[in-house]
Amino acid sequence: NDEEIKKMLSYALIGGKRLRSIITLYIFENLGNINHDVVVAIELLHNASLILDDLPCMDNDDFRRNKLSFHKKFGLKNAYLISNYLFSEFNRIIKNLNNDDIFKYVIENLRLIIIGQYYDLFPKNNSSDIEKRISNNNLKTTPFFVLSFYIPLILCCKEINLNIVETIGTSFSTSFQIYDDFLDVEQDKKTGNFNHINLLGKEKSYNLYLNNFQIFRKNIKKLNIKIELFEEIINYLNKKLQIHHNELQ
Repeated sequence: NDEEIKKMLSYALIGGKRLRSIITLYIFENLGNINHDVVVAIELLHNASLILDDLPCMDNDDFRRNKLSFHKKFGLKNAYLISNYLFSEFNRIIKNLNNDDIFKYVIENLRLIIIGQYYDLFPKNNSSDIEKRISNNNLKTTPFFVLSFYIPLILCCKEINLNIVETIGTSFSTSFQIYDDFLDVEQDKKTGNFNHINLLGKEKSYNLYLNNFQIFRKNIKKLNIKIELFEEIINYLNKKLQIHHNELQ
């Protein structure tokens, strides 16, 4: 009921692609059993992480979604308070599902996100295992997508292959992160942030992008989930990449 808190929450949540919550809603709709609280919770979790990600002690970004980042608009104290509020609301909604398996899995993925953020801030550049480096650095994004698939699937389907669900979330997330890296490649060169293209080169990164979407398509069909939305997203990303990088076929 506090108008100032309401104003800050609106600022944090307005804008963005809402891709993770759209995926969650789409799967619910496919399976004929929609839980809107979960759809909202996924968006709250993502936005809480963005507030923290932009902080001076993290990525130190002044802008997000073509406007001032949250801490630049409302200050550091409010950034910590509102991000924690969003995390708390996410956890409250998940706990209210009264499903111990989902709650435990969510907590484990939140732990992975924190580890991923650690690797992002303190990259292990001396590691010769490139696949391990990619996996570690993608941890800050992969669990968000995995949860977007996992929670609605587990809620609606008692018997589900967890390995397939994790493969779907991980492959989709990896391709999406590579897409993002192509757009941010020059900026990441300056900041030293992890970037697939700066590590692997354009050709290998693009092939990895395509291969992960192939893995995604193969596994989503195993769950009898309609693929129309995902093909629409993939086609959109492909076109955007080719506009920015004409050499990509």
